[in-house]
Amino acid sequence: MAVYHGSAGSLSIGGSSVAQVQNWSVTHNAEMLETTSLGMGARTFSKGLESFEGSCEALVTEDGDSDFYDFNTNLKTGTAVTATFFVDDTSSADVKLTGTVLISSVETGTSFDDIARYSITFTGSGSLTVDTNDAS
Repeated sequence: MAVYHGSAGSLSIGGSSVAQVQNWSVTHNAEMLETTSLGMGARTFSKGLESFEGSCEALVTEDGDSDFYDFNTNLKTGTAVTATFFVDDTSSADVKLTGTVLISSVETGTSFDDIARYSITFTGSGSLTVDTNDAS
């Protein structure tokens, strides 16, 4: 059984690696449509439409590859881009999630005793593809 350590994960948005990413998360949802009718003794449901959403947090840097400045100048809110979330190192890419996302917000924050960070939230448009490269 393979177990992955988060330190090898990464995130690519619009084909460029997000510099100094600290964490990312993706929530994959499916609507549950109630199909219960009169006379039934228990509720029943059917699967409806799927969706996904998520966020990432990264350090504010002056790097040239999809850093804070890129998000604030090129990837305005509402921009549609392809995002790939790597659970492990991109060189082996055993597990990755890919989908088109719309950038919903880019938030920047800092405090006197911490490193400046930015947070990106997004909503998926279309389906989320889950790829696994199981070598076993």
